[in-house]
Amino acid sequence: MKKINILLAIVLMAVIYSCGNGGKGSNEQKADSLATETAEQTDKEPQITLTVKSGELIRLDFTGMVNSQIKIVNGSRDTSLILKGKDTYIKFEYMSADTIMTIYGDITKFDCSSNYTNLTALDVSKNTNLEVLYCNRNNIKTLNIGQNKVITTIKCMRNQLKKLDVRNNKSLKILYCDENDINTIDLSKNNLLEKFSISIRKTATLNIDLRQNKKLKSLDLSGYVTSSDVDKLLDFLPDHSGQEKEGIFSITSRSNKEIISSSVKEKASNKNWNVVPFTDKGDYFDVPD
Repeated sequence: MKKINILLAIVLMAVIYSCGNGGKGSNEQKADSLATETAEQTDKEPQITLTVKSGELIRLDFTGMVNSQIKIVNGSRDTSLILKGKDTYIKFEYMSADTIMTIYGDITKFDCSSNYTNLTALDVSKNTNLEVLYCNRNNIKTLNIGQNKVITTIKCMRNQLKKLDVRNNKSLKILYCDENDINTIDLSKNNLLEKFSISIRKTATLNIDLRQNKKLKSLDLSGYVTSSDVDKLLDFLPDHSGQEKEGIFSITSRSNKEIISSSVKEKASNKNWNVVPFTDKGDYFDVPD
């Protein structure tokens, strides 16, 4: 009888152990483990994630490293392609099947401009090889670029951004962020910055210091610009006296049509800067024919 009780106890423990593991056999457990490993491996791949409107046309342009395998995943749809030659540009139009679109692969230049309200969020933080980003004319409210250490160009004009942190982007040379709601930005770590544009919203106060941006050659200022805004930036402009090429300070103001005065021109000229009316810079990177 004692032996029977011991045997029953062993059987009972085995049943409890099986229930504790969801009643799964060894094959199911191995499948779950493999799925977890695959998900973790996929998560480590270079990737860009977009939040889009389902059932809408999404337009993308991009290029990447030679022979890079690119995979676009959107809901149940999976599109794969290979970037065979140097600077092979892909112009892609994609009818979205889901709200999340993820692009895997070593992309170095990415343009998702002019998707308007169909593109509401963008995450490029897991593609650390990204060098050029254009995301103009969308409905993006936040942009995390802190992990993109080699990025040289960011054009994020005409979105819904309230702030932009570029302190980790020390390779940055071009930053166009006008037509957002950004009035304060720290450029003290961007010593290589050459071109910068920003807009001022109505009743907003501009808070930008350019004293560390000695290589700056082009500054665009638009929106509700005041004379005090211009005077402040004139004081911060790097002195290019003695250099063959002058800097260009482009200004337009919705509140002051006479913002470019003779005194402004003279003060800028003393630092070898030319003050001109603001013009649109264009939104797209050059795609070879």
